[in-house]
Amino acid sequence: MALTLLVTGESTPILNANAQSIDESVGIEFEQMNNTASKSSDIEDPKKIQNLTDMSKEAISSKQIVLNYSNADLVFDDARFLEIKENNENYASVTIPIVGEQYSFISNLTLVFDSENEIISYSETLITKSDNDKFIITTYFDGKLFQEDETDIDYISNSDVNEHIISGRLFQINSGLFPE
Repeated sequence: MALTLLVTGESTPILNANAQSIDESVGIEFEQMNNTASKSSDIEDPKKIQNLTDMSKEAISSKQIVLNYSNADLVFDDARFLEIKENNENYASVTIPIVGEQYSFISNLTLVFDSENEIISYSETLITKSDNDKFIITTYFDGKLFQEDETDIDYISNSDVNEHIISGRLFQINSGLFPE
């Protein structure tokens, strides 16, 4: 069985809005991911977290996985670790933020491990700015381009997003991301 999972660590209004603005087939994929996410829980055991971190770093350094981002860093200190139960199987995922000037803060790399600690799938989601000042979502599965879509949502810089989050302003999906 192949389990493919795209996890951003937590649901965000930008991602939710993008899910609505991309075509029907992608909407179905997001629904499947949400279904899988509902079968997951945070890993809190420090030993498991360290083991998953070490395995992830080893897979990256040994080039066991192909990465497509450039001029950015993986921020393991902000990684999210999940336990997933699907079809009587246990999996673990590690979602690591990709941080760089050209990437939105929800860009990430997710690795999925089986119960034998083998990587069964990985995804890379890169959120960038288009020439039209819209969000572009580029997704790679197992190192290969899966999909690239320019949304109809105006691009918002990481600093603007953080400013609005810190100030407590709510995202407004239907009339734009932020109130005027």
